[in-house]
Amino acid sequence: MRAAIAISSIVVFRNPYLAKVSRATSMMLSLIFSLMVLLFDYFGSKVQKMISIE
Repeated sequence: MRAAIAISSIVVFRNPYLAKVSRATSMMLSLIFSLMVLLFDYFGSKVQKMISIE
């Protein structure tokens, strides 16, 4: 999971088409992306704990 996220973020930053986008925009996108990943991890672990209790 983490590896796929890292690879996809590298692909986004290495993409020449997206390189035309301003650096500030790419920074914002990466921040949003990492926040989504953190939320996904958090809720994923919560769900796993709930399942393991049952």
